[in-house]
Amino acid sequence: MIRNVPYHRANLLTKETSTAWEDSYRTLSQECGVVALSNWSQVDVTGIDRATFLHNFCTNDVRRLVPGQCCEAFLPNVKGKIQAHLFLFVEMDRICLLSVPGQADQIIAHLGRHIIREDVELADSTGKDTWSIIVGPAAEHLFASLPEVKGELPTEPYQHITCQIEGRQCLVARLPLLWPGGFVLRSEGTGPITEIFELPMIDTSSPAWTSLRVESQFPLFDTDFDDSNLPQEVNRDTQAISFTKGCYLGQETVARIDALGHVNKKLVIVSLDGEATPKSGTKLLRGDQEGGTITTSCWSPRMSRPAALAMVKREANHLGSELKCPAGTAVVVASMWRED
Repeated sequence: MIRNVPYHRANLLTKETSTAWEDSYRTLSQECGVVALSNWSQVDVTGIDRATFLHNFCTNDVRRLVPGQCCEAFLPNVKGKIQAHLFLFVEMDRICLLSVPGQADQIIAHLGRHIIREDVELADSTGKDTWSIIVGPAAEHLFASLPEVKGELPTEPYQHITCQIEGRQCLVARLPLLWPGGFVLRSEGTGPITEIFELPMIDTSSPAWTSLRVESQFPLFDTDFDDSNLPQEVNRDTQAISFTKGCYLGQETVARIDALGHVNKKLVIVSLDGEATPKSGTKLLRGDQEGGTITTSCWSPRMSRPAALAMVKREANHLGSELKCPAGTAVVVASMWRED
């Protein structure tokens, strides 16, 4: 579960001390900037039965959502193993699914095999729209200052609006993904509408993106977890799992784990001493036994030391637990979500 920690601006970088990527990090964390979600997978689900159908295959409560709301969810198989990690945006005429690059075919194949008589259609819309995250404390003011958005900006998490910006149909969603805050933006067509904001832009290959998502405990499918993992192992129960929604594919496994009270391993953040940043795949040791594996690592400007997401066994994944690796001691810490 993500925990709030105090926000200490003094811990962040200044222009005088920043390298090139660290300057991007400083802008995103202290001001406002854009992360381009290039080639992220988009699947549009239409048909009268779309909400009920998706509800029966996702870990979150899709059926309770109304147009203007969104959620995060896992798509498990019958054994409870994750087939996809999704963000679902409920609109008047469709439910739009967003996932990491290269997932559209797998999502459509998994869901499509279960369509029998339901009025549901699945369409790969990857590349038809442009997705980005407007990140930073100034993002809210930026959107609120636009005449097309003024007075309509979502005030609560997991809400979105649709509007016209510079003649393009857009969706603006308040999703709690990165600790500096911000909004997910979908703009119709190709090419970044974010150029009108005159903001600096990075893509997901930038170390600044990696640092922010590690600090925020925001994992990616096929990077930090995959189809061998169970939903609770990803440690996003609050964001992506409803334990009260009733039956869905894979629900029996998820409910059994909930009743048991724990999983055998879980994705956590670790901070490391020293200056070396360990590679993904580096093993973490608890004594002379393997205790976990690093999935994504970075230099964390917020912590002023290396940090990583790691899949760690139950015996060593509690806050304050210490493990060892070639880079030094790794300590399980809370994410960097700031208090408002």
